[in-house]
Amino acid sequence: MSYPIAPALSRTDIEKMTQIIRKRTNCTSCYLDIVSFIEFVIPKIDPEFDYEYVDDHMLPSGMYAYYDPYENKMTIRNSVYEGACDNNGRDRFTLAHETGHYFLHRNGLSFARSEYEVPKYCDPEWQANVFASALLIPKSVTFSMGAEEIRDTCKVSYQAAEIASRRNRQ
Repeated sequence: MSYPIAPALSRTDIEKMTQIIRKRTNCTSCYLDIVSFIEFVIPKIDPEFDYEYVDDHMLPSGMYAYYDPYENKMTIRNSVYEGACDNNGRDRFTLAHETGHYFLHRNGLSFARSEYEVPKYCDPEWQANVFASALLIPKSVTFSMGAEEIRDTCKVSYQAAEIASRRNRQ
């Protein structure tokens, strides 16, 4: 079986990267407007970056958005865009996840044939999830918050808030 492999990154490495991104983009509050980040901030950083909102039926079932590193383009279902604009936590996380692919994997991925699974620190999906969580739920601001407060302040799903709250206590 062939697995995508990303350069090895620890949770700490990814969290530091999101801290730097937040600092350089002057995002000091807990809440990050991920839609504006995609529409205005990334294009300032990278004028070659592009994004597109498409009718839901334009993406395969179960695919809500994706980042193509070869085209340097993010494609997003309209319903996900609208949900993120309405602060739906799951949709905001989806966009932050794809933003993670942009920052972490825009140089592409390699593929390896192996009977073993890729270690999670080399798994691009794990990395993008860690990035999304750290970008939307900065540990430095939420370390003393419970799950409900994280959910309400950061506008994320309860599940993401609960995971972050547990992570903060470790």
